Amino acid sequence: IPTSRKSVSSAFSTMLVMNKDTFLEFVIERPGVLVVMYRAMADAIDRRTKSLDNLLKPGVQGSLSTQSFMDIAQSFGNSMKTGLVSLDNAGVQAVVGFNKGKMIYAKSTHAEGELVLDDIMTWEEGNFSYEHTEPIEEINIEGDTMGILLDALRRIDEAGMVE
Repeated sequence: IPTSRKSVSSAFSTMLVMNKDTFLEFVIERPGVLVVMYRAMADAIDRRTKSLDNLLKPGVQGSLSTQSFMDIAQSFGNSMKTGLVSLDNAGVQAVVGFNKGKMIYAKSTHAEGELVLDDIMTWEEGNFSYEHTEPIEEINIEGDTMGILLDALRRIDEAGMVE
């Protein structure tokens, strides 16, 4: 399955490629592998969260080529941040607001609410900045942040299937 991200190993590595069914059979027959995978994933998430938490201090700016909006949104959720993330990609601008880690507002040059996510979650280039603010009063997104992000990914995937 093609991905939009790449990984670079810092040491000699062996990559095992298998389809979904083979992978499921592999981990069912070797449950210890799941434990190792869960630990590795937890460590990676912890490192990324700490890195993004440092990155998202007030006044900080960054590039969407190094941190995706999904990573930024997950960091807000984990760290319970309140503030605005401003994004810019080739002149298209968007702002997404969070209250205590919950995504509650989004507006862009072309859309408002959840539809903004359909654009910004596909941006692999551009810039973002974070500004700590008082709690945001205007709400145009409601629901669980992770559910909202997953719905946006589903819509993006379905739109790709239509094209």
